[in-house]
Amino acid sequence: MRKRVVIAVTAASAWVGAPIHGLAAMSGADIARPPASPAATATATAARDTCNMRQARRFTGVVYNAQVGEDLARAILHHRIRLIRPGSVITQDLRPDRINLILNDAGKIMTIRCG
Repeated sequence: MRKRVVIAVTAASAWVGAPIHGLAAMSGADIARPPASPAATATATAARDTCNMRQARRFTGVVYNAQVGEDLARAILHHRIRLIRPGSVITQDLRPDRINLILNDAGKIMTIRCG
């Protein structure tokens, strides 16, 4: 039985691409990763903000109307805004510079995403 476990671990390591020579090579330090620092997380989030979503977050929870649309466009510095209402059909094209507003039945902005 012991031989099967070692073979399985070795086969798995070959699939992942990391050489493991027996069970003794695996330790908690190799498996566990330290959590990302808050500064690194903020930098990664800022790098993915392709549609000025940070400026748009303050509109979450607001009922969408023409005035809110104008204020939002002014805040995010563009007019590439797509409204997604419940049951609406949307295209699957990815536009990182477009902002998607997911509305509920009452027209309240529930979620804001790039794409």
